[in-house]
Amino acid sequence: EIEEFTHTKIQSMIVEIGKSLNYYAQVEFEYYDVVWREKENSPRLSHVFEVQSKGNIDSAFAKLKRAFDAQRSKPFLVLDSERDTKRAAQSLAREFVELQEVITILSFAEINRIYQNLRTISEILPKFLS
Repeated sequence: EIEEFTHTKIQSMIVEIGKSLNYYAQVEFEYYDVVWREKENSPRLSHVFEVQSKGNIDSAFAKLKRAFDAQRSKPFLVLDSERDTKRAAQSLAREFVELQEVITILSFAEINRIYQNLRTISEILPKFLS
């Protein structure tokens, strides 16, 4: 059985992953899909996520570039399909070369795997992170 991942479900998973890793995580902050901060009152966005199931990948890259340029936030692009991954690679090579060394591109399936794995250790993980 294949689970259907929606934009909102992936955003929720990314928030939970962030909380598991001791970040303050927030959905739909300004124009970003998900952001993580070191602490709730930290002005700096340490991680910025754009989730793309439909829509303009170049627009997502532009948002991530803005976050990286402004605060050196770690940019993540989370994509639904293999086709989108190929399109993203082409955009990175042409228009967003400066992000190539710093961006992480993940699939919905990879986010789900990280989320599921962290859930299995959620009881003990905080002891390592505090």
